[in-house]
Amino acid sequence: MSAPFLPTVPEPRAYANPLVERRPARVQAWVDSLPLMDLPRVAAMLEEALAALAREPVPARERLRLLRIYAEPVRALYASFSGPAGGPASLSTAQRLALSDRLGRILLALAAGYKLVVREGRGQRRDPRRDRLVLEALQRALDLQAQVLLHAFRTYAAPPPHAYRELHQLFLYAEQGGVAQRADAEGVAPEDRYKRILLVAAADPFRLQPGEAELLDDALEGLAPAARLFVGGCGGGHGRFVIDPAADRPPEPCLRLPPERARRPARILDAGPLRAALEGMAAGPRAGTVTPLQLALLRRIVPQLESPALRRLARRLGEGRVGVALGLAAVHWYLGEEGRAALRPRRAESAYGIEVYEGGEEAPEAPAHSLHEFVLGDESEGGVGLESEGTPPPGLAVGELAAVFRGERLMAAGVVRWVRREADGGLAAGIARLRCRLLPVRIRPVRGEAGRFPDQPALYCAADPARRVPASLITRRILYEPDLPLVVEGMGRTAAVRAGSLILDSGRIARFTLRRPRPGDAP
Repeated sequence: MSAPFLPTVPEPRAYANPLVERRPARVQAWVDSLPLMDLPRVAAMLEEALAALAREPVPARERLRLLRIYAEPVRALYASFSGPAGGPASLSTAQRLALSDRLGRILLALAAGYKLVVREGRGQRRDPRRDRLVLEALQRALDLQAQVLLHAFRTYAAPPPHAYRELHQLFLYAEQGGVAQRADAEGVAPEDRYKRILLVAAADPFRLQPGEAELLDDALEGLAPAARLFVGGCGGGHGRFVIDPAADRPPEPCLRLPPERARRPARILDAGPLRAALEGMAAGPRAGTVTPLQLALLRRIVPQLESPALRRLARRLGEGRVGVALGLAAVHWYLGEEGRAALRPRRAESAYGIEVYEGGEEAPEAPAHSLHEFVLGDESEGGVGLESEGTPPPGLAVGELAAVFRGERLMAAGVVRWVRREADGGLAAGIARLRCRLLPVRIRPVRGEAGRFPDQPALYCAADPARRVPASLITRRILYEPDLPLVVEGMGRTAAVRAGSLILDSGRIARFTLRRPRPGDAP
């Protein structure tokens, strides 16, 4: 029997509103002009635009095209707001709470657009196995529905009404349509995303510390496919959860059910196979991709995570040691020629008590900036987790610039998002990646304004036309002001530019676009 699909989405009007922009080029231009430095204003504008689009009678192909454009700023907004303390330091507590609520509504509005396409395709009996538009809409709707729940978990907000029920409906439609295992453009199948968010929900995320729900979600990214979905009884109960597709609630642990209900056939999510998947990681190249903290979080849902193989897995985390440069000056130095040379391994031999280095060169001088040792925790496209057993190094603070090196290789560069003391006395930190190629440059005032600020290091963030990311500059936060004239030296060039729009304000650094100089701006 086919499961009902009754999404809570606005009904499109029977007529088109001429005030709603539907031309993709105009919508893209509008998105590109959003004031990214003002997150509350951007959020309000996106919510209004998505709500208006949902009420428009738009053909499926055109709606998907517009939703793809709107998805980019929504993704950037979500990444810039991480948890109850997310967003720029300039926001008050009331503004953060309002932004958090609005972001949840934006995710729901974006998901609603895709659900409208799914509902239309289902009503017209279009097969998602053969209809590319319905398949894309179904994959994106389920992914966004999971993101709605994850946002509620990370901000300790109540999930929106019907959030779980509609997640179940979307998955059942994918399952019955034969596309539950069909991976999307990012390589994630609907069934894997469904199991992953339900496992996070089963861990009682509102009892976790700030940031831990997202850490658990990251740990499950490669593990959730191993979990089993089947119809039957609870069996032993350990690591098994009952899913009620008709109910608007998270999975229930089998161990907490009355015996008569535990024996009743139901849809079961079994986390037991994750143990074997973790044990397999202990002997493979992915041994360093799960941190001790994530293992502790996984114990909330996976039974018997105390095997010798998993203890070896935790020990092997020590092999993932990395060096971290903290602060704009240190990152600038290590990205330059001198810093790269300092990172290069040198083979030393002892001859009559004198150290001789490769090439007969003299022993190198001490680096101009310290490189702090950490253990690499989780690593994903969005960021890097770090752990240390020592005292916090100077400069490790939320909002600071950081670069992570393994040997000579730059693994990641970004902004410190959170720092936390662990119960065992250790230290954990998370770095959100800056997704651009960083080049060390120096900046100074234009001719005639020499006293405005001293010559100092900065980082040039190269443009990425494929992702529509413009070239930008990273400087100390105190330096930035709109339309500031300055000279950039580096990459064999000297150019006068003006500061454009603020992209990132971490409280310690500023990232901003560049504008053309005025006629009087001489290098």
